[in-house]
Amino acid sequence: MNQSEEPKKANRCEAYKLPRVIIGAGFWGATLKKYTMKKEIILSKLAKAKKVVKGSTRLSILEYTAIKDGRMKTTDLEIEIYQAVDFEGEYMLPTNKFQEIVNSAPRNAEIAISGGKFEAVITINGGRKYSLGTPEGMSIEDFPALNIGILENVGKFPQADLERLSKFIGKDDLRPLFYGINFRNGILCSTDAHKLWTYRNEGILIPEMLKIKESTRHEFTMPARAVDFIDKGHESQISTGMEYSRLTLNETDFLTCHNIEGAYPMYENVIPSKDSMSTKLIVSKAVLLAELKAIKPVMNKATKLFQFNLNGSIRLKAEDLDQKTSYENSIDGYKTGLDIEIGFNSEVFEACLNACEDDSVELEFSAPNRAVLINNVGICMPVMIK
Repeated sequence: MNQSEEPKKANRCEAYKLPRVIIGAGFWGATLKKYTMKKEIILSKLAKAKKVVKGSTRLSILEYTAIKDGRMKTTDLEIEIYQAVDFEGEYMLPTNKFQEIVNSAPRNAEIAISGGKFEAVITINGGRKYSLGTPEGMSIEDFPALNIGILENVGKFPQADLERLSKFIGKDDLRPLFYGINFRNGILCSTDAHKLWTYRNEGILIPEMLKIKESTRHEFTMPARAVDFIDKGHESQISTGMEYSRLTLNETDFLTCHNIEGAYPMYENVIPSKDSMSTKLIVSKAVLLAELKAIKPVMNKATKLFQFNLNGSIRLKAEDLDQKTSYENSIDGYKTGLDIEIGFNSEVFEACLNACEDDSVELEFSAPNRAVLINNVGICMPVMIK
């Protein structure tokens, strides 16, 4: 095939001010190898890449995905994701356009990429071809890279537990540290100042946390959005350095993220000690969730307050004085210790219940103005009863 047989391709290359590319031949006349991937596999990887570039407008190059040495790289300068692909060569592809092209292919289609640094040709099932040129002044050598430095291994953490922690982060722009998951003294923790959840892969419980002396290990807070990229069921290996953390997403892919700067709150101070616990309640998780659902129609819409009345029996109450509505019901459970009346925000308390894995929930109380300990791994802050 000679250049005269493909005038349109040559004209397009001239319009982009790119070197002339002949499909089927590589740079300097070498034959390019073609490797293919299934449509569905590429789309799963592009879905993660698109989550990285979403909203990234600082640099036009950040809207691209770079492929080199069997790796697909996407970054927004805060998160950098590397994913293994079966493509040989070096390419710069606009992430959104790449996803649109692959998505238009038939089910189970084989996708191939050929070309080079300045023009990529995407071939669908060996027939349909799409050519994407790299804009003038942009090259794969200029693709941004995070200056990560040395990373220290922290441990392996199940995806399900990391996802559970991510649901306890705060959403207050004035407290950006609450957008992250903190690692300190071997324990992962997330909180929004109303509820808190912890995890340690050795299974340490909150009361034992209070006995741990300050660790000399590096403390860090990683953005919770990084957890969204981990494949379901994967046990993620986490390592960290002075500024960055790295998480494995599956057996072949990994993500590096910029740690959130600043000192994470000393949440240990709000955790009641085991010795201070005066009341224990064990009750069915399903029963409590059903009660919270029953309470919603009559509770105060502003405070969302409900209360436990543990004076002999186990009762749940809610009322709205302005609307003159109220609710009260007794439930089955096992209670030991002193009587207590304590209130909670129903939405916050429900989030804690949903994080519990067991069918039954163990609640430990110390005082109406102190946090309740939930299954030894989480706490929920109370709301004062007027």
